[in-house]
Amino acid sequence: MQTEDIWKIWSRIQHNNYFLASETTDETSDKTSDKTSDKILEMITNNPDITAIQISKVIGITPRAVEMQLSQLKKSGKLRRVGGKKEGHWEALE
Repeated sequence: MQTEDIWKIWSRIQHNNYFLASETTDETSDKTSDKTSDKILEMITNNPDITAIQISKVIGITPRAVEMQLSQLKKSGKLRRVGGKKEGHWEALE
């Protein structure tokens, strides 16, 4: 077997491993995101006045990550904000 053939085989193996790892990472990320969303919904159910910063400190993720989760929960119809940022509160819809 020539060096060029070995290189082609190695390249294909690396390419396939990358896509397998990528699929696993996506699945793990989705599961983690779902668990985080569930925790956020539970916290909001127990305290509708809770802030993103308070949630982030309890869960251990950044406030920006909490904001992104809140946005997804609102889009999916599981959560809504009633009132403004300072005077409002959250309502879990499911």
